[in-house]
Amino acid sequence: TPGGGLWQSEGTTLRKDATAAALRPPPVSAGLYRTTMNDYARSGADQAAGNVGGANAARKRGNAQMAAVKAARGGCV
Repeated sequence: TPGGGLWQSEGTTLRKDATAAALRPPPVSAGLYRTTMNDYARSGADQAAGNVGGANAARKRGNAQMAAVKAARGGCV
């Protein structure tokens, strides 16, 4: 449930995972991938703080950007 304790805890996990993932981008779309992971990290931070609107907005931006991230030939994202 948005705004609940478990929801906020999952936000902390999302922030940590996205921050770590931003350090290892795919070589083809590295800049866009980092931007996407930074938006996911922002979403997680907002979620952990109980900011439902901010979390949803950052996640929506990240989702839109992730659709444009390209993997290296033969790879997957």
